[in-house]
Amino acid sequence: MAKKKKSEQNVPAPKSITHDPPDANAVYERALVLMEQGKIQDAIAEFDQAITLDANFGNAYLQRGLAYKKWGEVEKSIEDFTRAIDVLSEEADLASAYYNRSIARANFGELEESYVDLDKATALNPQLATGYSILGVSKRDADKTTQSEIEHKPAFVVDPEDVPAGTSEDLDHQGPVPQPNEELPQALEAEKTGPSPDESVQPAHDGADSPANPGLQTAGRTRPEDAKEYFNQGLAHLHERKYEKAVAKFDQAIHLDGNFTAAFFQRGIARHGAGSLEAAISDYDQAVSLDPVCGEAYLQRGKVYVELSEWDRAIADFDQAVAILAENEDKIEAYFQRGLLWYQKNDTGKAIANFDQVIALDPDHARAYNARGNAYNEQGVATGNVAWAKAIADYNQAISLDRKYAAAYFNRGNAQYELGELDQAITSYSEAISYFIDETDRADAHYNRALAYFERRELDKAISDNDKAIRSFKDESGKAKAYNNRGLANFGKGNYKEAISDYTHAIRHAANGPVLPILYRNRANALIEARHLDEALSDCQKALEIEPRNPNTFVRLGQIHYRLGNHQEAIKSYKNAERFSGSPTKFNLEIALSKLCLEQTGAAFGHIRNALGKAPERGYLETILGDYRALKEKQPDLPGVHKAMQMVQEALEWNSDNTAV
Repeated sequence: MAKKKKSEQNVPAPKSITHDPPDANAVYERALVLMEQGKIQDAIAEFDQAITLDANFGNAYLQRGLAYKKWGEVEKSIEDFTRAIDVLSEEADLASAYYNRSIARANFGELEESYVDLDKATALNPQLATGYSILGVSKRDADKTTQSEIEHKPAFVVDPEDVPAGTSEDLDHQGPVPQPNEELPQALEAEKTGPSPDESVQPAHDGADSPANPGLQTAGRTRPEDAKEYFNQGLAHLHERKYEKAVAKFDQAIHLDGNFTAAFFQRGIARHGAGSLEAAISDYDQAVSLDPVCGEAYLQRGKVYVELSEWDRAIADFDQAVAILAENEDKIEAYFQRGLLWYQKNDTGKAIANFDQVIALDPDHARAYNARGNAYNEQGVATGNVAWAKAIADYNQAISLDRKYAAAYFNRGNAQYELGELDQAITSYSEAISYFIDETDRADAHYNRALAYFERRELDKAISDNDKAIRSFKDESGKAKAYNNRGLANFGKGNYKEAISDYTHAIRHAANGPVLPILYRNRANALIEARHLDEALSDCQKALEIEPRNPNTFVRLGQIHYRLGNHQEAIKSYKNAERFSGSPTKFNLEIALSKLCLEQTGAAFGHIRNALGKAPERGYLETILGDYRALKEKQPDLPGVHKAMQMVQEALEWNSDNTAV
């Protein structure tokens, strides 16, 4: 990233923040966010707290029941739905509680009670009558069904989307992280989320197709009735995420019917869920071999390839899925996954084209807007403001669709930072902090907000945010960067002792990482200001051992040798800095200072004229003029020092008079 210029000034310390006692509704909302992120156990813990704060919180019981159901704790889910029914009063909420208890009871084997609950649910909300088809009977026949008939109704078929998607979903908050030190690249943590399991279930039925996956053929069965029974048992286990048991049942179904395409497909899903990725691919291979137009199998196999980092194979599978599937949720998912992979492969144009397709098919797809915003954000690094503005528009749309979309706030903050909209960036990072659940995600947001405060020279606030990031980061690399940036803020405040301490902590956490020479240079800079020149020299030598051709290290060496009075070594260091930076006159004003000290006046003036002929920036001239003034005050009788200072002063005044406004 390009170096960002900074001015020096102090700002007041931030006000302290107080926290109100926990509120049941606030805890409940946090739990819902965790549910959306698929963090079921964490969500259950939050629902527990909400219920502790309000023992009659009906919707908390209802949602905790759904969480238990997703976690496979069906009996506990029934208890929660029952408690919700006891305390809820709104008809819509009651209908939902009866409906979900109906499904849970069916899964638990209480089929007769399940139909009773479904009758009550549909009486309150007739739209829930589709539940009768889920249980395998029509509404007209429900009351006439005998217990014997109920016990032989088919088990539930799990939707393929019940299984967590591949890790390409983890790209939700990718994008360049702003940084105050151009030498220190940042690695942005991804949002660890996946799609929530689908609540809908369908019965397996007689015929060639599996209803969860239309088009999956099951021709050529040897013992179709027995194979189907094992198949349905496998689906029931899969619905409860009992993957090993599901695999065992699908094994038996396939043993009886070697051409049972749906069994291969569902066993692939079970194996994927159990983490047996290569075995899952083998099953999907068999499914597409038996049914070459099974788009769902291509989609799911592509997700496994993503987890294996075989991106080209994954893209090829998503290509097939897009070509075969009808315009449904699976096709949308295939476009979305393919877009994420093109983003990972740094082809933002193809990524955007895929996200365009997702949005065309589903204009309310918040994650597609966020992902497309990330692609525009990446383009902004190369093309500038127009792309960043497009990114912000997409993040705004994602947020309008989901007001608690923490990753979209975070990414919007990155784009606003790049545009120099620091106030807006700080607001976006603050929103992200309030909605992020994961501690590492919050650490990222505190870290980036600290960078924005640093740019605004609100150094106390930058230090405070880096404090929080240091406490929250789990990885050593994150801690090293946060310590480094806190050191920069302390350096900016003139707290050199604290800055040296921060850089020392950063060096310990960086170990042998790529940022280590940067940290040595930064600590050397603070040691120079604290007048510990021998220690500063040692740090520069350590940096050179790692990066022997880095011009910034030679600049630090030049500063140290100049202050030590080693002027020949200072000149040599600055010439090496010019050589390795590719700018032959870049440090001529610094070289001229040492030439003056060596009483090589003519050579000094020549270096000054060469440097000023390149029209250096005003900020640089202001800094170097201070060095010339300091030399004149220290050695007022030094030949040429007064004229040299006048030359720099006149260049600065000319620069000021000709600055564009």
